Amino acid sequence: MEYYDISDSGKVDNSGKNNLNNSLIFRKITNKNAPIHIVNLIFNCYDPAEAIYIYARAEKYINFNNHNRLEKPRILERKNHKFLLNLLFYLALLSLAINILLVILCTQFLLIVIKNFEEIQSKSPNSVILILSILLVFTIVSYVSTIFSFRMLDDSLSGLRLYKKAINFYDTL
Repeated sequence: MEYYDISDSGKVDNSGKNNLNNSLIFRKITNKNAPIHIVNLIFNCYDPAEAIYIYARAEKYINFNNHNRLEKPRILERKNHKFLLNLLFYLALLSLAINILLVILCTQFLLIVIKNFEEIQSKSPNSVILILSILLVFTIVSYVSTIFSFRMLDDSLSGLRLYKKAINFYDTL
């Protein structure tokens, strides 16, 4: 299939075909759509692989000025952005530590109740089932919450790594 330039009928124009190929490649790599001029600018920058990696995870970290040259976005220049990423990391660590402590305490309390089951049942027969069911539910919730804390920690570490990659990407310009 050949494309001909409208203004010069004898000249073959492959820009549409190249744009389509670039767009399909970009979409396959990033699972995102972007305007073709952004795709072409990313493919033509000094490190397209790194730019595609950064753009796929945080579109706001890749920025072009009016002259179609890479320009460090304002979000990377602000100190509060890095502070917020670090705050998210420390909150994830705190959440994980609290959840692990809750898991340990719930498990120990559950073991104490099971160990002293007969004594508790002799003093208050109806409350044993209630105590065990509430404790079991609380233990399961703390285990699930710990899994979410690990996920939050992983996301915050990924955000910090991406931030550092973007800073290094623009520092090498």
